[in-house]
Amino acid sequence: MKIDSKYTREELQSLGPYDLPNRGVFCPRCQNYMPDFAELTAEEAERIAALAGVSNPMSELRRVTGCNEAFAKMWFVHQDGPHEPLPPPPPLPKPCPRCGEMLKTGWAKQCLHCGVDWH
Repeated sequence: MKIDSKYTREELQSLGPYDLPNRGVFCPRCQNYMPDFAELTAEEAERIAALAGVSNPMSELRRVTGCNEAFAKMWFVHQDGPHEPLPPPPPLPKPCPRCGEMLKTGWAKQCLHCGVDWH
């Protein structure tokens, strides 16, 4: 089966209640795939998304597609596509070149212990 193929109702009903999508568009932030449903038209998707705040849109998505709650939640979290990746973590703190004490952050340009400044 192609990685970008849509989930059919029969396939979704054969999954367990906590199974997550294993194909579709990949979200680099949450490390999950966004499900695409064969039985969900663009008009239905807009109608269901518009239900947010008025009624229970996840129940309606589950009724229309036959998906489990995990698939429905993944679809709602990613309605606008994959999230932006998280920024890289800050560099690890390093020792002061003058006194050897650990700097506050990896970006520090001044030692709080001895006062040396290398801006």
